[in-house]
Amino acid sequence: MSSFKKIKDLNEYAYNIQIKCKVISKSQVKVSKSGSVEFFFFNLQDESATINCISFEKGFHQIIQEQLCYKFSKFRIQKHRYNKELQLVFDKGSLIELTDDDLELNNDPKFYSIEEIISKTKENDTVDFKGTLCEKPSIKRKKLNDGDAKLKLTVRVTDGKDSCVSYLLLL
Repeated sequence: MSSFKKIKDLNEYAYNIQIKCKVISKSQVKVSKSGSVEFFFFNLQDESATINCISFEKGFHQIIQEQLCYKFSKFRIQKHRYNKELQLVFDKGSLIELTDDDLELNNDPKFYSIEEIISKTKENDTVDFKGTLCEKPSIKRKKLNDGDAKLKLTVRVTDGKDSCVSYLLLL
């Protein structure tokens, strides 16, 4: 395998392919509710797109580092069970190899107006927003149904047009 597929060209039926991407973020190792499975999430980016990944091979967590470029192969491509977007699944049979290549990625943010966020985005999209606070953000403690307590951060912002939008974050 010498040619690399672009993330934007991946589909569920692709088989035996190789991609070259930069790791742009990774989570901590997590444990399933049953306690029997360890996994972590990470995001990859090439010149064409970004894709979410999950690894069930805990050892990969120590191998991959953010902002470094790797060759990835022997992974599965599947739709996420909730948002139906493609994700890559890595397990003990997957291959990850550090490469000296440095991908030139265009990471300049494209800022969206509130109107564009409402009309052009869908659930779970990541967008860059540049705005002004309408009021001081509020932080409150919120008790969840499972008994856990989270911090509830409410932020109201405007893009300079007529309206403010509220964002609620649970931390």
